[in-house]
Amino acid sequence: MKDFDEEVPVFLQVEDTLAVVEKALKPSMNVTEMLIAAYIALSDRGIVESGEIDLLNAWLEDLSLLDVDN
Repeated sequence: MKDFDEEVPVFLQVEDTLAVVEKALKPSMNVTEMLIAAYIALSDRGIVESGEIDLLNAWLEDLSLLDVDN
């Protein structure tokens, strides 16, 4: 339930959330960089907790260990 409660601001502030993410993204970024930039911007605005960035980085590290090309 705590996880759900933490996600409520994202749903209540959809327009703000989208604006924050759009401002953080640059055309020169790859997908990984965009994800990280988006989460940092959302954390800076208090829309997600900073611990989400650690979870994102762990998830990205796990993905990098997978051999997804084969």
